[in-house]
Amino acid sequence: ARAGKSGLTSYSAEKVYVGVRDSYPFHPSIKDLYARFKENPNFQQTRGLIRLMRQVIRQFYESGQADQAFLINVFDIDLNHSITLTMIREIKPSLDNAVSHDIAQHGKAVAEIIDAQYEEDSHFPYAQTLAKLLLMSSLNDTAHGLQGLSDSDMLGYLCAPGVDLNQYKKVLEEIKTQC
Repeated sequence: ARAGKSGLTSYSAEKVYVGVRDSYPFHPSIKDLYARFKENPNFQQTRGLIRLMRQVIRQFYESGQADQAFLINVFDIDLNHSITLTMIREIKPSLDNAVSHDIAQHGKAVAEIIDAQYEEDSHFPYAQTLAKLLLMSSLNDTAHGLQGLSDSDMLGYLCAPGVDLNQYKKVLEEIKTQC
């Protein structure tokens, strides 16, 4: 609600509430963003989604994120994990270079380097989270398919208790210039 009042997003608190109620323990954005790539060539809609979600949930619990997070979000994936990376590559192979250069390469990708620069101020991986959200919103590989997010939608999907949206805005500018 505060993010909406401050003009950072048009994603309303009521929409979030209804979405969480309908999709708990998953963030409501998962339905929209995963639906974007369900028609991709060679992606098995039901089986592929179940395999991906099983891997996401396994990592969510094994990494300890489940002890800290309120919901499982679309960006709760470990792209440095070979199985997860392979699954994302299968969904849209053309983004392989973007993943390794921009998002995850065992500390050498742009988002990982940006987060390392801000580590003293915050232990939260703002750049990696933002980059993974943008990746997941861009997996559609069909003609005229929706890709990416507006800044307003992006910030709305990232709203959570204790999250500094201004830090996301700052990091977003760095991502736009370096990725």
